[in-house]
Amino acid sequence: MEWLAKDVKDLAPDTPVVIFTHSPLWDYYPRWNFQTSDAPEIREILSKFDNVMSYHGHVHQTLYNRIGNMSSVAAMSTSWPWPYPPVELAFPETRSNRHDPSIATDGQGVQVIDLSGDGGIVHYKPFEEGQLTPFMQDGFKV
Repeated sequence: MEWLAKDVKDLAPDTPVVIFTHSPLWDYYPRWNFQTSDAPEIREILSKFDNVMSYHGHVHQTLYNRIGNMSSVAAMSTSWPWPYPPVELAFPETRSNRHDPSIATDGQGVQVIDLSGDGGIVHYKPFEEGQLTPFMQDGFKV
């Protein structure tokens, strides 16, 4: 926490902040360890910024959440997709782009994050389909 606080101390509030973590910086489903115990402290340190974008893995599914000034996007699994826990989310209503659960690699792939335009755009590239498809556009200004 000391390192993060020191690193961002002198940045202006309108500075775009992008953070990459292994686990989500919010309590998605603590029963399955889908959270980070010090996330509230991290969000507090970053609360002075107008716009924070957090990208994380660990949950093995495409997922979006927003808490205060922080938008969070989860990466697709490169190994196996976890089932969805029994949690209601505001967005997206349809969660992962899974087409056929009988296909071993369905729900797996990689994400490409494009921060060069007016908004942060996340593309997912499923292993089965082989081409980029827009998943979500958030209002993240670069």
